[in-house]
Amino acid sequence: VSKEDSNTKLLIQMLSGKDTTTLSSIIVSSTLRRAIATTTLSLWNRISQTGEKIHILSSLQEMSRNVDTYALSTANSCPDLPFARVAPHCDNFSTEVFNCSDNFGNKTRTFYGIKRLQAFNEWVFKRNEDVIIVGGHSLWFKNYFLTYLPHKVDHDAKKKKIVNSGVVAFDVYSFEANDGTISYRIDPSSLVTVYGGFTSK
Repeated sequence: VSKEDSNTKLLIQMLSGKDTTTLSSIIVSSTLRRAIATTTLSLWNRISQTGEKIHILSSLQEMSRNVDTYALSTANSCPDLPFARVAPHCDNFSTEVFNCSDNFGNKTRTFYGIKRLQAFNEWVFKRNEDVIIVGGHSLWFKNYFLTYLPHKVDHDAKKKKIVNSGVVAFDVYSFEANDGTISYRIDPSSLVTVYGGFTSK
């Protein structure tokens, strides 16, 4: 079994709640309803076992001017999800599963794309968990890869979107320059497809 296959198996176990390692992790989602619903449904088997929260982050809101990328929820609240359709697939479902303390409401002109990417990284490196499980959006991730993969690296992640319900994994690092500036980089060798991968175009 290759190292990549072993890592993928470990990630699948972590997502399903069957992880037997000592790695700690946290689940986060965009503020948009479709991301929250998908994250809840896909990870409910794990959540129902651990009783953990899904943390709703404004920094993960999708990058586009399209009307469907605007958040409907106000600060510190959860959007009006189609709970009637979610609950039948999630035993003992409750809206208490959502932690909305990092939902600051809809994106603003001053909290635009690159600032949200940077804000997410800043949030990540303040956390103590080993793994961040993110439920987000394909365009957001594409821009994240364009920004933080090394410039000279040619990878599908820079040119294509993750498929619907696709799962990829990677390592991101922070480093401080002599002037105190903090930068972030994705290790391209760590970027693996767990499920689905990237679109064909």
